[in-house]
Amino acid sequence: MKQVLKQLLLISILLTFGCKAANLRKDKATDTVEKLHDGMLLVKLKTSENRIKKYKEMGNMEKAKEVIEKQQTQNEIVINAFKDNFNFCPVYFFHSNDIANIKNNDFKGSLFQNIGEDLETTPSSDTYYLIGELDQAYQDELGAMTDGELKRAAGSGGSVNAIVIRDNNNFQIPKPFPYRATMTDTNKENIRQSVANLNQKLIEFERKMKVRKLKRRR
Repeated sequence: MKQVLKQLLLISILLTFGCKAANLRKDKATDTVEKLHDGMLLVKLKTSENRIKKYKEMGNMEKAKEVIEKQQTQNEIVINAFKDNFNFCPVYFFHSNDIANIKNNDFKGSLFQNIGEDLETTPSSDTYYLIGELDQAYQDELGAMTDGELKRAAGSGGSVNAIVIRDNNNFQIPKPFPYRATMTDTNKENIRQSVANLNQKLIEFERKMKVRKLKRRR
Protein backbone atom coordinates (compact mmCIF):
# COMPACT_ATOMS: atom_id res chain seq x y z
CA MET A 1 0.00 0.00 0.00
CA LYS A 2 2.82 2.38 0.94
CA GLN A 3 4.57 1.60 -2.34
CA VAL A 4 1.41 2.44 -4.29
CA LEU A 5 1.04 5.74 -2.41
CA LYS A 6 4.66 6.61 -3.15
CA GLN A 7 4.14 5.92 -6.83
CA LEU A 8 0.98 8.01 -6.90
CA LEU A 9 2.80 10.88 -5.16
CA LEU A 10 5.66 10.67 -7.65
CA ILE A 11 3.24 10.72 -10.58
CA SER A 12 1.45 13.71 -9.04
CA ILE A 13 4.73 15.61 -8.64
CA LEU A 14 5.80 14.83 -12.22
CA LEU A 15 2.43 15.96 -13.58
CA THR A 16 2.62 19.18 -11.57
CA PHE A 17 6.09 20.01 -12.86
CA GLY A 18 5.03 19.03 -16.38
CA CYS A 19 2.03 21.38 -16.26
CA LYS A 20 4.17 24.22 -14.91
CA ALA A 21 6.73 23.72 -17.68
CA ALA A 22 4.00 23.64 -20.33
CA ASN A 23 2.45 26.82 -18.95
CA LEU A 24 5.81 28.57 -18.95
CA ARG A 25 6.32 27.62 -22.60
CA LYS A 26 2.87 28.94 -23.46
CA ASP A 27 3.53 32.15 -21.55
CA LYS A 28 6.76 32.70 -23.47
CA ALA A 29 5.11 31.89 -26.80
CA THR A 30 2.27 34.30 -25.98
CA ASP A 31 4.74 37.07 -25.26
CA THR A 32 6.61 36.33 -28.48
CA VAL A 33 3.55 36.34 -30.75
CA GLU A 34 2.26 39.58 -29.20
CA LYS A 35 5.63 41.28 -29.67
CA LEU A 36 5.81 40.06 -33.27
CA HIS A 37 2.33 41.41 -33.99
CA ASP A 38 3.46 44.84 -32.82
CA GLY A 39 6.93 44.45 -34.33
CA MET A 40 8.04 43.13 -37.70
CA LEU A 41 9.08 40.00 -39.57
CA LEU A 42 12.34 40.31 -41.49
CA VAL A 43 12.52 37.83 -44.33
CA LYS A 44 16.02 36.69 -45.27
CA LEU A 45 16.61 36.23 -48.99
CA LYS A 46 19.44 34.01 -50.18
CA THR A 47 22.11 35.31 -52.58
CA SER A 48 23.90 32.08 -53.61
CA GLU A 49 27.07 34.19 -53.63
CA ASN A 50 29.36 31.27 -52.78
CA ARG A 51 28.14 29.22 -55.76
CA ILE A 52 28.33 32.25 -58.03
CA LYS A 53 31.87 33.02 -56.87
CA LYS A 54 32.91 29.41 -57.47
CA TYR A 55 31.63 29.39 -61.05
CA LYS A 56 33.29 32.74 -61.76
CA GLU A 57 36.62 31.45 -60.43
CA MET A 58 36.24 28.46 -62.74
CA GLY A 59 35.63 30.86 -65.62
CA ASN A 60 32.12 29.48 -66.16
CA MET A 61 30.34 32.83 -66.51
CA GLU A 62 27.32 31.27 -68.19
CA LYS A 63 26.65 29.01 -65.20
CA ALA A 64 27.23 31.91 -62.80
CA LYS A 65 24.65 33.97 -64.69
CA GLU A 66 22.20 31.06 -64.58
CA VAL A 67 22.52 30.79 -60.77
CA ILE A 68 22.09 34.57 -60.38
CA GLU A 69 18.92 34.60 -62.46
CA LYS A 70 17.47 31.55 -60.71
CA GLN A 71 18.09 33.05 -57.25
CA GLN A 72 16.64 36.42 -58.27
CA THR A 73 13.52 34.70 -59.58
CA GLN A 74 13.00 32.75 -56.36
CA ASN A 75 13.55 35.88 -54.26
CA GLU A 76 10.90 37.72 -56.25
CA ILE A 77 8.51 34.81 -55.70
CA VAL A 78 9.12 34.96 -51.93
CA ILE A 79 8.64 38.74 -51.82
CA ASN A 80 5.38 38.60 -53.77
CA ALA A 81 4.12 35.69 -51.66
CA PHE A 82 4.52 37.72 -48.48
CA LYS A 83 3.09 40.88 -50.02
CA ASP A 84 -0.03 39.04 -51.19
CA ASN A 85 -0.57 36.57 -48.34
CA PHE A 86 0.90 37.91 -45.09
CA ASN A 87 -0.67 40.63 -42.96
CA PHE A 88 -0.05 39.49 -39.38
CA CYS A 89 2.64 42.15 -38.96
CA PRO A 90 4.77 44.45 -41.12
CA VAL A 91 7.25 42.60 -43.35
CA TYR A 92 10.61 43.73 -44.66
CA PHE A 93 13.25 41.88 -46.63
CA PHE A 94 17.04 41.69 -46.50
CA HIS A 95 19.76 39.73 -48.26
CA SER A 96 21.60 37.03 -46.34
CA ASN A 97 24.95 38.83 -46.66
CA ASP A 98 23.50 41.66 -44.53
CA ILE A 99 22.75 39.38 -41.56
CA ALA A 100 25.49 40.97 -39.41
CA ASN A 101 23.82 44.38 -39.76
CA ILE A 102 20.44 42.90 -38.87
CA LYS A 103 21.83 41.19 -35.74
CA ASN A 104 23.22 44.56 -34.67
CA ASN A 105 19.82 46.21 -35.26
CA ASP A 106 21.42 48.34 -37.98
CA PHE A 107 18.51 48.36 -40.43
CA LYS A 108 19.37 51.38 -42.56
CA GLY A 109 20.44 50.34 -46.02
CA SER A 110 19.76 46.66 -45.36
CA LEU A 111 15.96 46.42 -45.27
CA PHE A 112 13.71 46.89 -48.29
CA GLN A 113 10.19 46.07 -49.47
CA ASN A 114 10.97 46.19 -53.18
CA ILE A 115 14.27 45.08 -54.70
CA GLY A 116 16.40 48.06 -55.64
CA GLU A 117 14.27 50.57 -53.71
CA ASP A 118 15.34 52.17 -50.43
CA LEU A 119 12.78 52.50 -47.65
CA GLU A 120 11.29 55.95 -47.19
CA THR A 121 11.29 55.35 -43.43
CA THR A 122 13.63 52.85 -41.77
CA PRO A 123 12.22 51.00 -38.72
CA SER A 124 13.61 52.13 -35.40
CA SER A 125 16.61 50.14 -34.15
CA ASP A 126 14.65 49.05 -31.07
CA THR A 127 11.78 47.54 -33.08
CA TYR A 128 11.11 43.93 -32.07
CA TYR A 129 11.65 41.47 -34.89
CA LEU A 130 11.95 37.82 -35.81
CA ILE A 131 13.52 36.41 -38.95
CA GLY A 132 11.68 34.37 -41.56
CA GLU A 133 13.30 32.36 -44.32
CA LEU A 134 12.78 29.58 -46.80
CA ASP A 135 14.84 26.80 -45.23
CA GLN A 136 14.91 23.34 -43.67
CA ALA A 137 12.86 23.08 -40.46
CA TYR A 138 13.22 20.45 -37.74
CA GLN A 139 11.18 19.13 -34.82
CA ASP A 140 13.93 20.36 -32.50
CA GLU A 141 17.24 22.15 -32.89
CA LEU A 142 20.46 21.57 -31.00
CA GLY A 143 22.86 24.30 -29.94
CA ALA A 144 26.56 24.38 -29.09
CA MET A 145 28.78 26.98 -27.46
CA THR A 146 31.11 28.58 -30.01
CA ASP A 147 33.41 31.40 -28.91
CA GLY A 148 31.31 31.88 -25.81
CA GLU A 149 28.06 32.13 -27.78
CA LEU A 150 25.27 29.56 -28.15
CA LYS A 151 24.81 28.80 -31.84
CA ARG A 152 22.67 26.37 -33.81
CA ALA A 153 24.62 23.18 -34.44
CA ALA A 154 22.14 20.61 -35.73
CA GLY A 155 18.50 19.63 -36.03
CA SER A 156 16.65 16.51 -34.95
CA GLY A 157 13.37 14.82 -35.79
CA GLY A 158 13.78 14.95 -39.56
CA SER A 159 13.90 17.99 -41.84
CA VAL A 160 11.22 19.47 -44.10
CA ASN A 161 11.09 22.36 -46.54
CA ALA A 162 9.32 25.24 -44.85
CA ILE A 163 8.97 28.93 -44.21
CA VAL A 164 10.72 29.03 -40.82
CA ILE A 165 10.63 31.72 -38.14
CA ARG A 166 13.88 32.15 -36.20
CA ASP A 167 15.39 34.50 -33.64
CA ASN A 168 18.48 36.58 -34.41
CA ASN A 169 20.72 33.73 -33.23
CA ASN A 170 19.28 31.53 -35.99
CA PHE A 171 17.23 29.28 -33.68
CA GLN A 172 13.68 28.21 -34.48
CA ILE A 173 11.23 29.84 -32.09
CA PRO A 174 10.33 27.04 -29.61
CA LYS A 175 6.95 25.32 -29.56
CA PRO A 176 4.09 25.93 -29.04
CA PHE A 177 4.82 29.05 -31.12
CA PRO A 178 3.91 28.25 -34.75
CA TYR A 179 7.48 28.49 -36.02
CA ARG A 180 7.02 26.91 -39.43
CA ALA A 181 4.72 26.28 -42.36
CA THR A 182 5.83 23.31 -44.43
CA MET A 183 5.76 22.92 -48.19
CA THR A 184 6.05 19.94 -50.49
CA ASP A 185 8.09 21.83 -53.07
CA THR A 186 9.76 25.22 -53.51
CA ASN A 187 7.82 26.25 -56.58
CA LYS A 188 5.75 29.45 -56.78
CA GLU A 189 2.42 27.96 -55.70
CA ASN A 190 3.86 26.04 -52.76
CA ILE A 191 5.74 29.07 -51.46
CA ARG A 192 2.60 31.19 -51.76
CA GLN A 193 0.51 28.59 -49.91
CA SER A 194 3.16 28.15 -47.20
CA VAL A 195 3.25 31.89 -46.52
CA ALA A 196 -0.55 32.02 -46.36
CA ASN A 197 -0.57 29.07 -43.95
CA LEU A 198 2.04 30.70 -41.73
CA ASN A 199 0.02 33.90 -41.60
CA GLN A 200 -3.12 31.99 -40.61
CA LYS A 201 -1.25 29.97 -37.97
CA LEU A 202 0.04 33.14 -36.33
CA ILE A 203 -3.42 34.76 -36.34
CA GLU A 204 -5.06 31.68 -34.84
CA PHE A 205 -2.32 31.18 -32.26
CA GLU A 206 -2.49 34.78 -31.08
CA ARG A 207 -6.27 34.52 -30.78
CA LYS A 208 -5.99 31.26 -28.84
CA MET A 209 -3.43 32.72 -26.44
CA LYS A 210 -5.60 35.80 -25.83
CA VAL A 211 -8.49 33.53 -24.83
CA ARG A 212 -6.14 31.63 -22.53
CA LYS A 213 -5.03 34.86 -20.84
CA LEU A 214 -8.63 35.92 -20.28
CA LYS A 215 -9.54 32.57 -18.73
CA ARG A 216 -6.58 32.71 -16.36
CA ARG A 217 -7.63 36.14 -15.08
CA ARG A 218 -11.04 34.88 -13.98
